[in-house]
Amino acid sequence: MEICYLIAFPDTREPSAPVKESITGLKDAPYFQPVDIDLVSLGEETMLIEGYAVSVIRQQYDGRVQMVEARFGLKEPFEPSLLHERIKIENALQSRYIPEAYRQSGLYEEYTILLVDQARPTPDKWIEKKTARRSPNLSVRSATTWIRTKWTRFSCRVPAIQRLN
Repeated sequence: MEICYLIAFPDTREPSAPVKESITGLKDAPYFQPVDIDLVSLGEETMLIEGYAVSVIRQQYDGRVQMVEARFGLKEPFEPSLLHERIKIENALQSRYIPEAYRQSGLYEEYTILLVDQARPTPDKWIEKKTARRSPNLSVRSATTWIRTKWTRFSCRVPAIQRLN
């Protein structure tokens, strides 16, 4: 399984020679207008964090927001020891990419997305089964799921895992 960790924060710096990329497609209903976002690629890199290979793609949207997409593999992401490893990786990524002032003030957003190849019978039931079997002291309060058809994978956003003690 793969973790996709997204970080978004204000980006006020100007890239040296921005090469804008085009985004094709239409906005969702009811507008159905072309997407009009300026996108500038800021770079890609792969690094080793806590023994995991982490690939990172950085992009700037509309000259205002920087988006960092980091991906790394975890065999059993609901295992308590690996939950701590994931948090360490996410903290290291925050330290590396988010400016100190934004980290201190909390002026950033983060999303953790679990990319799963096989989630049977449904992604929600799969998450409940995995968390109950591996971590009986963890509870998933809500799991928002959606299907990424481009890669035919289930993407499950688990926004609220809490420890029951």
